[in-house]
Amino acid sequence: MKFSQLQYLSILPFDLRLQVVKYWLKRTFGLPYTQAEDDLDQYLQHLLVNHGILEEYTRDHFKAAYDLEWGKLKVFLRKNPSRDFAFFRQIIEKQLFKPVCDIIENHTNPNSILRIIDAGAGIGFSSLYFSQKFPQADIICLEPIGEIYAQMLKNLNINPTERITPLQIAIWNNDKDLELIKGKDMEMELPFTLRETLQPTGIKGLKVETLLKQRNWETLDLLKLDIEGSEMPIFDDSTSANLLLEKIRFVVMNIYDEFGIRHRIYKIFEENGFKLTEKGQILIGVNTHLKA
Repeated sequence: MKFSQLQYLSILPFDLRLQVVKYWLKRTFGLPYTQAEDDLDQYLQHLLVNHGILEEYTRDHFKAAYDLEWGKLKVFLRKNPSRDFAFFRQIIEKQLFKPVCDIIENHTNPNSILRIIDAGAGIGFSSLYFSQKFPQADIICLEPIGEIYAQMLKNLNINPTERITPLQIAIWNNDKDLELIKGKDMEMELPFTLRETLQPTGIKGLKVETLLKQRNWETLDLLKLDIEGSEMPIFDDSTSANLLLEKIRFVVMNIYDEFGIRHRIYKIFEENGFKLTEKGQILIGVNTHLKA
């Protein structure tokens, strides 16, 4: 137990403080402890690392305010077995999308980034991050899965997000109803795929072009895609892909290699004048025709 942990313990509600101390004593004397006790200790470490202040907690979630080096933020984090903590660490703490923001800043004035589509927005962390980095931008925040979309709305509603528009839809190659193909680990919100269906499912697919027309956007400054292997349907038709990509200045994608589409994605973007950069798990594309 570090002094900083002990000092920080004083800001927790009394009942949580007792639970954490009980957990520490059990660890010290080699006594058995529960997963819930271990999770609570991990949450305390999470608050310490991210300068977070706990505002609310229930049996299902924590709500905290954070004073981060790049901005202030409030979020709801669902308890295990959700992956909310993992997404926070990846996107907020480790700043997964900082490399694309840095590349954009090297190519243009960040205040010129006015239109962003965040496809596969999950519980809202990426849109909240982009809204801090590009405060002048209007962001369309897309998430098709109902329970994840509901959690995203909670996170957006407790932050100043006047320029973020959430929609419960999926990016697709046409405007169709879609159904979710669940994997064996879907209860953990691991990667899934979508396919077209004739039956209404509540999951709507929409073309990027349709979104642009709805907003009267002639070009798109940043397209972020994290859509669980469903990238290829967007680019399957080369003519349509060419017409779309000529309107996009910057792209950032998380490509899922288990779907075997990386080489095809690279080829499509390079043929359309994009300079590509890999940064960890993400692919960043700069349209050399529109970067100024």
